Amino acid sequence: MRNLSRFPGVIVAFSLIAGIFAFIPPAQAQPQPTFVAVSVITATASPGADMTVALPAGYLAYDVFILQCMIRSVAETVTVSGWTAVTGSPFDRNTASRYWILWKRATSSSETAPVWDTDGSTADEYCQIAAYRNAVQTGTPIDVVGTATTGTADPAPVTTLTTLIANSLVVLALQGEDNNNNPGPGVATGTDPVAFVEHYTDTTTGTDAMSLFAEETRLTAGATGTVSYDFNVAVPVGWGAKVLSLAPVTPPANGFDSLISMSSVTKSATTGQCAAGGNRVFLNVSWGLDNGDGAGVARDGTLQAGEVDATNNMIWTACNGAAGATGAKGDKGDTGAAGINSLIKVSIATVGQCTYGGWLFETGLDDGLPSGTPRNGILEAGEVEYSAAVCNGAPGAAGADGADGDDGTNGTNGANGTDGHNALINITDLSPGDPNCTWGGFHFQGGLDANNDTILQPSEVTNETNACNGAPGADGADGADGSSGPPGSDANVNALLYVIGAIVLGCIILAGCLKSTIGMLAFGLASLGLGLLMVGAGLPLIHWVVWIFAGLISCISSPLGE
Repeated sequence: MRNLSRFPGVIVAFSLIAGIFAFIPPAQAQPQPTFVAVSVITATASPGADMTVALPAGYLAYDVFILQCMIRSVAETVTVSGWTAVTGSPFDRNTASRYWILWKRATSSSETAPVWDTDGSTADEYCQIAAYRNAVQTGTPIDVVGTATTGTADPAPVTTLTTLIANSLVVLALQGEDNNNNPGPGVATGTDPVAFVEHYTDTTTGTDAMSLFAEETRLTAGATGTVSYDFNVAVPVGWGAKVLSLAPVTPPANGFDSLISMSSVTKSATTGQCAAGGNRVFLNVSWGLDNGDGAGVARDGTLQAGEVDATNNMIWTACNGAAGATGAKGDKGDTGAAGINSLIKVSIATVGQCTYGGWLFETGLDDGLPSGTPRNGILEAGEVEYSAAVCNGAPGAAGADGADGDDGTNGTNGANGTDGHNALINITDLSPGDPNCTWGGFHFQGGLDANNDTILQPSEVTNETNACNGAPGADGADGADGSSGPPGSDANVNALLYVIGAIVLGCIILAGCLKSTIGMLAFGLASLGLGLLMVGAGLPLIHWVVWIFAGLISCISSPLGE
């Protein structure tokens, strides 16, 4: 860095510039109202209660607070001590909700939070405050208040207003009766201003709500056009809003901005001006008020020729210094520390490093870094800086089979092996009710006859199992009846009838011989009856005719026949 004390001209130039700035009158540009901060939403779920509403952070004295609140009812009245309701506040959306917009000017940077004092709310309540700076500092800060608008439309069309003062800040205050899961602000637009800056907040207290402040400056007085707010995801179940404008602070009378104009030209210094070379800076400084003097345009931000009140020209010469004498030779430096050997280590690569085998090469300095013993001549794991594997290639394809060799001579027969043991099986009946087979069955035991006695000993049993009978099946259905056989004859009955017939005939003959009329009649009737039995028994015609005929003759021969 150059020592400026060697360049008194430079010091004088900068002193003059500092003096110019010290005597330039301060600027008197008109400030515009600006957004400061917005508070959290203060909320109470139904049945509601009085609330202390949180103030935003970072406000100062003379900042203007705007408070907007909503109750899901139209039956309540509210008092907020020290705050003023804007024109048209409160206003209702049908019979669903009531909205308030109030304002207050901060008197210090440490205000008391307002109390939202209801006459006995029975519904959800929501309040939020925004702070704005550089608004009118006495009287009402509000330029114009628009007509209240409520509805359910999306976008929300909020009634226009016409500002009366240039550089007013147009503010949209809107609250929704449900946040409808909106993840953030929507978009507020108008005719002039076209775009707004949105400050969106929502809450899940009660049945949800959202609150929005959006603002933008209107540079000239005039109509804003309808201010439209397009909700981000979905419109709330209902909303209420107003547009108002904040008047800017009035600048002092006849105040004009101070302007300064500077130009410079840099040239190389001549040998006569700077023996070792250098530069000369020619600086022209002009200043004056942006008041339109000399046919200029006032307050256009440009210092025109007629507005220049003073001019100063300065020359700054900066010369290079002469080359210094060669310095004395320095002392010999200390011997440097011994260098670190570089080591290499070769080892067989793992399968993970080389599928078909290979070698792993590792290199590094024998410095013990980051771990290990330095200068021990061994490349340890902590000293490895680079490693690479040199791998074998994949196996080649199998070659063709070679020709068969000559058959060798047969070997001698081996000794006979020992005889194997016979396999034996025992089968035992299992009666129904056996614990292993409920319905009976068979128990099988198998093994080798180790002692060759043809009997399966208990010690020789290697496998055993049971084969059980299944449970009895259900009775089958009865078979169909067989066809009837031909009628048969009863030989014994027929023989009995013949015997009785013979006895009756004998009795008839005996009664005739004895001339017993009663006997004739009795046995005649018996013969008739016997003949009829023979008819019923199906005896041949000749058989039963004989007895019927004998009976008739006997009856006729009796006294009944005379």
